[in-house]
Amino acid sequence: MLNKLVIIAGFLWLFAIADAAAYTVEEAKVRAWIQPNGDVTVNEVFHYSFTEYEEEVGRTLYREGHSGVDDFEAYAITGSNDEPGFIQSADLTMLDYEYGDETVWTTVDGEYETIKVFYTYTLEDAVRVYEEYTDAYLPFFSDGSHHDEDMNELYIDVIFPGPVPPDQTEVFFPDRNGEITHQDESGVRFYTPSSPMFTNSEVRILFPSDVMTEANPVPAPMSLNEAVQDQEAIYAEADKNFEQQSAIGSAVKWFNIFLIIAIILSVILMFIMRKRASGHAENVMNFTPLAVLFGQNEKPKQSESLLAALYTLKEKGALTTGMNSDHLTFQKSGQSVPLTKSEQFLLDTLFKTHDEVTLNESLLQEFSSQHYAKWEKLAKKEFNAQFGPNKRPLLLLRILMGLMFVLLVINHLLENSHPAAIFIFVFVPGILFALTFKFTLNKWLWMIAIFLNIFTGIALTDIGLNLTFLTYGLTLAVLVFLVKPLSFNYKKPQLEDSILSFKYMLTTDDSFSITKDAIDPWMIRAIQMPVHGVDLKDYIHQDHQPLKAVPLTYLVAKGVHPYEMMGEKSV
Repeated sequence: MLNKLVIIAGFLWLFAIADAAAYTVEEAKVRAWIQPNGDVTVNEVFHYSFTEYEEEVGRTLYREGHSGVDDFEAYAITGSNDEPGFIQSADLTMLDYEYGDETVWTTVDGEYETIKVFYTYTLEDAVRVYEEYTDAYLPFFSDGSHHDEDMNELYIDVIFPGPVPPDQTEVFFPDRNGEITHQDESGVRFYTPSSPMFTNSEVRILFPSDVMTEANPVPAPMSLNEAVQDQEAIYAEADKNFEQQSAIGSAVKWFNIFLIIAIILSVILMFIMRKRASGHAENVMNFTPLAVLFGQNEKPKQSESLLAALYTLKEKGALTTGMNSDHLTFQKSGQSVPLTKSEQFLLDTLFKTHDEVTLNESLLQEFSSQHYAKWEKLAKKEFNAQFGPNKRPLLLLRILMGLMFVLLVINHLLENSHPAAIFIFVFVPGILFALTFKFTLNKWLWMIAIFLNIFTGIALTDIGLNLTFLTYGLTLAVLVFLVKPLSFNYKKPQLEDSILSFKYMLTTDDSFSITKDAIDPWMIRAIQMPVHGVDLKDYIHQDHQPLKAVPLTYLVAKGVHPYEMMGEKSV
C-alpha cells in the first residue's frame, strides 16, 4: 500500500511541473512602437519548428506594468518577408485563438515543419511618463512565469515616438548572452542568440519625456540618477547571484566526480572484503566470550550473559578468578585496562562496595532486578557496532540527500523563484525523505524522492546546473541500491564461521592439547557452544592440575555447570 501511495504522489508531482511542448522557437522578432500616449504597439514573429503534431501554440504575455492587452490578433505568414513592421497583409492568414489565464493559444496544426506566426497587440499604458523622464520597462521575456519557452535568435526592437538622442537615453539589457546591436534617434535593437525559459531578457529604456506629446506626465518617484542606480543595483545583485550559482555548480560538479570515484572504489573494496570473508573462519579464541554468546543468540538467558561478560572482563585483565568453598569467585585485578561502557558499567555495579563477588543465585538476582536491562542495552549496542551492518553508507546517503535539498533551495532562491513554487518543489520529496527514517531501506521512497529532486533541479534556468543536479541525483539513485551491500560487515560471518568451525572440531576424532593457561578460556567458549554427545570432561588432563587454579575447568571436572550455580538449568 505504501509503495502505491508513493508512486501516485510521484506522478502527481511530475504532472504538476511537466508541460513539454512538441515544438521549439527557432527565431523570435519583436518590434515595439512606443506611442506618444504611453501605449505600446507590438508586432512579433515566431518561427515554430515542430517535432511532432501539435494542434496549438501558446504565447504567454506579461501582465504587470500595463492596463491591459488590446487588439490582439494572430496570423500565419505565407510570404517570405517576416520582418515585423514590413509584412504585407497579403502574406498573412488569420488564425483562430483563445485566451487562457495569461496565455493566448493559437491554432496552427503543425507537424514536422516550421510555421511562422505573426502576433500583433497593444499594451495600454505600458510606459510610465514622468516629468523628468519616461520609463519604458518592457519585460517581454524576463525571468517571470510568462517566459515559459526557450527562445533562439531573439531580436527586440524598441521604437521611440520621436527622435531621441542616444546620449540622452539609459538602456538596460541584462541578458548574459545578449547585446545592444544598434541604437540611434529612432530606437534601440537588442539581440541574444539564446534566451532559455525563465531567464532575464527584459529591456528597459529611460529617455526624455518631451517626445511623449499625448501623455500627462506625473512627478517621478525618484530622480533619473536614482532610477539608474536602482536598476544597476538590481542587475549587480543578479550578477552576484549568478556568480554564486556558478560557484555552487562548479563545486557540485567536482563533488559528483569525487563521489562517483568513491562509490566505484567502495564497490571494489566491498567485493574484496566479501571474498576474503567468505569461508574464512577465525580462531574462536580471538572473539570475546560475550561476542561468541551474542553471535549465537540474540536473546540469551541472563545467567549466560552475566558469565560471558565476567569472563570477558577476566580476559581483558580487569578481573581474576578463584574458588571459595567450591564456588566460583571473581576479584578486581587492580590493573588499569581500557573498557567499553558496558564493561565499565558491569564492573562499577558488581564491585561497587567490595573487590570480590561470588557467582551464585543472589548475585544474578541482584543484578537482574536493578541493572541488567541497562547493561544489556549497552552491550548489544557495542556488539552491533562491531558486528552489525555498517551504518555509514546509509548515513552518507541521508547527508547527501539533505545536501541536495539545501542546494536546490539555495539555487532557486538565487534565481528569485517564488517561495510558494519552492515549497511545492520540495514538499512531496521532503515528505518521502522523512518517511525513509521510518522505512529505512524502502527503495521506492528513496527513488521517487530522488527523481523528484532531479526534476526540481531541471526546473532551474541554468542548463549547467540542470546537468549537475541530474548527475548528482543519478549518483544518489545508484547509491540507494548499494547501501545494503556496502553495509555488509565481514566480521559477523567470520564470527559465525568460527563458531561452526569450533563445533565441528568438537565432533571430530582429531586429538589436540590445551595448555593450562588456555583451558579456562577454551572451556567458557565450549560451554557457550554445546555439542550433543560431547563431554567436556574428556578435554581435562593431568597437565591442568591443580584444577582449582583453573576454576571453571575445576567445576566442569566436578560435574557442576556454572549456570546451575546461578539457579538456572544448564543448556
